[in-house]
Amino acid sequence: MHAWRAELEARGLGSVSINVRITAVRKLAVEAADNGLLAPELAAGITRVKGTKSTGVRVGNWPVRPAGPEAPERPDVATKKGLRDRAMLAVLLGCGLRRSEWRR
Repeated sequence: MHAWRAELEARGLGSVSINVRITAVRKLAVEAADNGLLAPELAAGITRVKGTKSTGVRVGNWPVRPAGPEAPERPDVATKKGLRDRAMLAVLLGCGLRRSEWRR
């Protein structure tokens, strides 16, 4: 497993891509051990393999607190419609709303 991780790093994969693959193999090993297809000691050894450390910065257009004319008015939380609108904005921002998608 350590050799496979080193090979993934040598291919130039990012830390997130490597960690996703290692996690999938860990889960497969645990499931195989639970079903008697893999020795529990071997599965334990596989689950102990560490993932790579995440370094760098996130790439892309991440929403920041908007300012200026492109920012919508804050919903009035004193009304039910305002509470609904504020909840929808929170969900959209949490899902990665782009500035170009920010419309009233």
